[in-house]
Amino acid sequence: VLYSCCHVSERLCHLLGQEPLALESLLNLAQGKVKVVDREESTEVTLYLLSLLVLRLQDLPCGMEKLGSEIATVFTHSHVVSLVSAAACLLGQLGQQGVTFDLQPGEWIAAATHALSAPAE
Repeated sequence: VLYSCCHVSERLCHLLGQEPLALESLLNLAQGKVKVVDREESTEVTLYLLSLLVLRLQDLPCGMEKLGSEIATVFTHSHVVSLVSAAACLLGQLGQQGVTFDLQPGEWIAAATHALSAPAE
């Protein structure tokens, strides 16, 4: 619901970007630090929401610069195609904002190949 609301309200994105507790909660979800029923789905939606926030704000909300290596790990090691795609989306947004991650070209290619060639979930 929050993801959909952020799509239609840039003001909501700005409010979330300025609210430390909301950002901390989203970062904890993305890092798997919160117990949820469907971890993969929650992580995927959170990654897309964080991507949308960066895109709409054209800036990194506080603390997101630390996520680069963790998101890169999800991108290169997850066997869940939707998570790989969500991580790729966020990595693209983080990269646009100057965040660096230590990924070799072969790792990018392997993850992208997996995401593009795996059967639909």
